[in-house]
Amino acid sequence: MISPYQERQRKLQIAYHDQHPGLFDHTPRGGHFQSKPRDFVLQHGPSNLHPAIRAEAQAYFARHTIAWWGGTGPSGHLLSSQVACVNHLFAVRSDRDAVTRLLQALDGDVAEALAIPSDTGAPGFVQFEATGDESHLNEGRLQRGTQCTSLDALAYARLRDGRRRLFGIEWKYTEYYGPEDKFRDTKLEAGHSKGEVRKRRYASVLDQSAQLTSRQWTDYGCEPFYQLLRQTLLLEQLVAHRTTERLAAESWRHIHVIPRQNEALLAKAYPPSGLPMEAHWRSLLRDQTQYVVVDPRDFLEPLGSQYDDLRTYLGERYWN
Repeated sequence: MISPYQERQRKLQIAYHDQHPGLFDHTPRGGHFQSKPRDFVLQHGPSNLHPAIRAEAQAYFARHTIAWWGGTGPSGHLLSSQVACVNHLFAVRSDRDAVTRLLQALDGDVAEALAIPSDTGAPGFVQFEATGDESHLNEGRLQRGTQCTSLDALAYARLRDGRRRLFGIEWKYTEYYGPEDKFRDTKLEAGHSKGEVRKRRYASVLDQSAQLTSRQWTDYGCEPFYQLLRQTLLLEQLVAHRTTERLAAESWRHIHVIPRQNEALLAKAYPPSGLPMEAHWRSLLRDQTQYVVVDPRDFLEPLGSQYDDLRTYLGERYWN
């Protein structure tokens, strides 16, 4: 079952592909998703990335051994939120001034964006599928983008007082979620239920959290709160371990990019509170300034005329 917003975006993405075949390298639709050919999936995944970033984005992911969602390369799924995140942000990744403007619009304390020290190659000011250098959440071996907590994107800034701040970005597009509770999952993993494994993994870091006020697993079990829990804990731990992490910062912000039209995600009444998404999550936070929800169009608004072509592409493809 799909939401009205998701269905509308499928139709819009298919229409945009068919109206602008050159932007997709004339790749036909009908690629496979969940073992079946689908009209909203390209037959060649890399064509889902904007032509101007296609080669460089794939090289960046390969250089840092970052996993693409659902496969070994970019997904051909036209509604992929990972591809949407890369299409929105990769073009500005090397532009300090542009990234500074984006961050300043979210946080008036920002003086300038800083280069990401844990990425190799030419200096970049946005990192994709960020994990930090060490496993602070008891998740074992880290590989960016898979089998551990990753932030879809991350930026790094110097504040006006000289201190540094991390901006962890979680990118949503058409996602919405059912009632499944990750901490009540009874499927077995090494002889133990997955829900109990997850509790044991995150219990000690949740106990250390200064930002999260609840210690009840039921508050965090349903998505997207299971993701937000882990990302909040990761950001807290990166700051706590700033003397050993290359991303050394004294504070953090958690940025949740969600299209405001995605009411299936934003307006649903979530258990156990019965509140909509943002209100439920904020009810669990001590410092409200550390969490920001922003529409992708508003997020990129500060870029200015230099990126008019990018914003036109994003507006026609994603922002309807």
